Amino acid sequence: MTSPTHAGLWERGRQNIEGAFEAWGRLVFRRPWWTIGVCMLAVGALSTQLSRIEVDTSNEGFLEPDDPARVVYDTFREQFGREEILFIAIRTSEVFSFRFLERLRALHEDLENELPHLEDVTSLINVRDTRGDGEELIVDDFLEHWPETSADLQVLRERGLAKPLYRDVILSADAMVTTIAVETSAFSSLAGVGEVLDGFEDPSTEDIPPEAAPVFITGEENTEVVRAAKEIAARHAGPDFEIHIAGMPILTDRVMGQMLSDMWRFTLISLIVMGAFLLWLFRSLVAVVLTLVTAFTSVICGFAFFGISGVPLTTATQITPSFLLAVGVGNSVHLLAIFLQERARGRDVGDALAYSLGHSGFAIVMTGFTTAGSLLSFQSAEVALVADFGTVAPGGVMITLALSLVLLPALIAVTPMRAKPVRDSLVRRIPAACGMIGTRYPGVVVAVWGTLFAVSVVGVFELRFSNYAMGWFQPDEPIRVATEIVDSRLGGANTIEMVVDSGRENGLYEPDLLRRIESLQHYIEAEKIGEDMIGKTTISIVEVTKEIHMALNGNRPEFYAIPDDRELIAQELLLFENSGTDDLEDVVDSQFRQSRISIKVPLVDSVHGPPLLDRIRAQAEATFGDVASFVLTGHFAISSQSITATIRSLSRTYLLAFAIITPFMMLLLGSLRTGLLSMIPAMGAMLITVGLMGWASIPMEVFSLLTGCIALGLAVDDTIHFMHGFARARRSGDDVATAVRVTLDSTGQALLFTSVVLSAGFLVYTQATLTLLFNFGFLTAFAIAMAFVANVTLAPALVTLVSRVSRGL
Repeated sequence: MTSPTHAGLWERGRQNIEGAFEAWGRLVFRRPWWTIGVCMLAVGALSTQLSRIEVDTSNEGFLEPDDPARVVYDTFREQFGREEILFIAIRTSEVFSFRFLERLRALHEDLENELPHLEDVTSLINVRDTRGDGEELIVDDFLEHWPETSADLQVLRERGLAKPLYRDVILSADAMVTTIAVETSAFSSLAGVGEVLDGFEDPSTEDIPPEAAPVFITGEENTEVVRAAKEIAARHAGPDFEIHIAGMPILTDRVMGQMLSDMWRFTLISLIVMGAFLLWLFRSLVAVVLTLVTAFTSVICGFAFFGISGVPLTTATQITPSFLLAVGVGNSVHLLAIFLQERARGRDVGDALAYSLGHSGFAIVMTGFTTAGSLLSFQSAEVALVADFGTVAPGGVMITLALSLVLLPALIAVTPMRAKPVRDSLVRRIPAACGMIGTRYPGVVVAVWGTLFAVSVVGVFELRFSNYAMGWFQPDEPIRVATEIVDSRLGGANTIEMVVDSGRENGLYEPDLLRRIESLQHYIEAEKIGEDMIGKTTISIVEVTKEIHMALNGNRPEFYAIPDDRELIAQELLLFENSGTDDLEDVVDSQFRQSRISIKVPLVDSVHGPPLLDRIRAQAEATFGDVASFVLTGHFAISSQSITATIRSLSRTYLLAFAIITPFMMLLLGSLRTGLLSMIPAMGAMLITVGLMGWASIPMEVFSLLTGCIALGLAVDDTIHFMHGFARARRSGDDVATAVRVTLDSTGQALLFTSVVLSAGFLVYTQATLTLLFNFGFLTAFAIAMAFVANVTLAPALVTLVSRVSRGL
């Protein structure tokens, strides 16, 4: 409990702060155009940073550049190239027919000639065909010699289906599905220039140091590849030539493209919906325009922090516009609601503006600090996308706060606005009526909320984590259909990569090590994720070695094995290299020290990744012992790392947000006990929201983690405004019940307005294509609505109960 001396000091300090806000309101009223001019200069200066905004759609962007897993992945790409393959699957009645093969060749050639940033195109047309002719090793393209008769086609069919290299990689077991694998360059052609938003100027390349680290292919370049592939595929698709495009490049492009499209489109629709509700509530077009102008200006300025900080726009951070719009609208509504009330009571514009700033200015500042503080908790997250949001969003909130207290009052001062009562009495009575229930029946209200909390806790334990991008699409979405075809017929659209290091030059010539690699591959090929087999196809130097050995022994299947002699292995691999092929570069380094093992897996939920990788890691340790070392990497490993980091970050982020927000509440209310008490409605609303996720089987994803903390920040805003108004009324001598009624008669309207407007705005996202955005909109709207109900029922009940124990509240 705060001592009388400290309480008196705090009371005088709070009165001084409120007096300063009133004085600020009078100053702005006298000098509005100067104020607007300064704001416009600041907005213009910040807007120059928009051209520096970059976009990062990469999967490795989940992790910080110095994260050990990211370092391993980047090293892998430098050595072996990009492991994210674009799969163009073609379904037909029979692959080995003249008409189909002609169409396949035409498609293959167009891809080779027209795709940008291309490293290689592999299909039945040019896939490696290793065979022996006497003592000669021949390495040709599979269709180097075009079939001329039906007998030739039958021979090709038998050879193709018999080759382990082709099975479930290039050709399905029933010869009805084949694929073209498109490998793009691992490195950007921009020589170090990051990807830039469409419409913004490209940064100059002049200042890039020659010693800069390699820059990998950008999201923009990936999009160029995907778009070109789609255009080429559309030209060639037809009857009995059904084309489906899958793989991480198109998935990344599709998710980011859809999210950017939906986010900006629904942000604008949300703006319109908010405006409509504001017009209904305020009955003043001018008030609506001022609110939206201030909020939209805040979004533009807040977005500039991406350029200032160098943080890229990602799948996570692109929710920033929606969030800043919500914060800006909330601030403006609280200020305008009080202003319009005072104008309706007969005050002139200057006095009403000064009073509204004195009444709500301090609370608005504290909501800004608590919201920014809750966002700072994101910086503790291990997921880079989440941590980046904690870097950029607090700055945007501070800019929004400044514009709400500087630009908006100046706009009010220069804009004619007729004084009229706020919307009908029902709207005015709802918050006060809810508060009256809380003060009259506090025990019942607390018991009801306690029951909700208990049920929600059970739901929290039902919560499941997920990172399954394919689940964000509807079942009939083309990319989902294509991925399911590749997963079921061609081994999988994703990969786990392992790099085995023998520790010495030419160490891969050792038969013992090759057999250990083979043994591990057999183990992996028998692994499952649920009902899905993983590792139906694994590719390493082992397959190449066995392929060469069989070819040099009369193409007899019994010689598809690893030779026992180290020197023989070295000689056969040398023959293979001298044949003119460079395929060994895909699986070994130049010193024959390291071998890559590529494990094709279905594109499944990354939550299954950590236990699977742990099993593979344990088996690899047992298999290799001291003979060789290894690392696991690739997109699958990166995604698995991100879901593990999300789980670890969840509790820490929420606890840190609570630890940051609570002192601000204590500072605002001048009491340790009241500050802690005030956190119950906001935290309770969040608990119910998370519990709902568990009961409704809505998974906790990286995006959901952001949604939760954003909703917490907005929920605390309501609590601050209620508690601030309540404390103000109590200082005037009102008893608890009267103080609650007076608060909800004034501030309660603003709470209702902001809750209705923001909930409606976020519910717009439930019309999005991606379920990810649907969940974002629904959960945020639900949390805001629950926070309002808690603040007009539970908060009055709590202050009533506490007042019966102590009169110090």
